[in-house]
Parts: sequence; C-alpha cells; structure tokens
Amino acid sequence: MFKIALKYDWAVILGGIVTDDSNHPGLVDDLSAFVDTKALPKTIIEFYEQTDRYQLVASIKWATWFKPFAMCYKSISKKMQQLNLPI
Repeated sequence: MFKIALKYDWAVILGGIVTDDSNHPGLVDDLSAFVDTKALPKTIIEFYEQTDRYQLVASIKWATWFKPFAMCYKSISKKMQQLNLPI
C-alpha cells in the first residue's frame, strides 16, 4: 500500500478560507477574487454571488438498462452524500 502525504498551506488558497458561522447568500462573496469578471455576463456573477436566489429543478428518468443497478447506485450515493437521485 502506498501512502502519499500532501501538505497544503490552506491560507494561501486564492480567496482564503472563512470559518465563521455567518450565512452567505452565494457560493462566493466576491467572484472577482477568483476570476476577471469584466468579461462575464452579470447573470453569471449574480449566480455565484447570490446563489440563494436560484432554485434547481431536475426531472429524473432512469434509462431502462440502468434500473438493475439503481439500488446499488442508491446505497453508494447515499453514503457519499453526493447527488442522491430518487429511483
């Protein structure tokens, strides 16, 4: 078994890491801290800075060939807490 130790100075990550308990309305507080926003449409900037104003709506339809694997997918995605779609 191989072990890889990676050390990061998290304080130097662009934008920094905020550990306070305050609520933030968007994915980022200021998108210009990450990218040049001059070339971006205002709707893109608003989405990243005011994400709470948006609502994600999805319509899920499983392919027939995947249905036998759906229960396996469900248990894995639930444990990972990622994209846990209804069957």
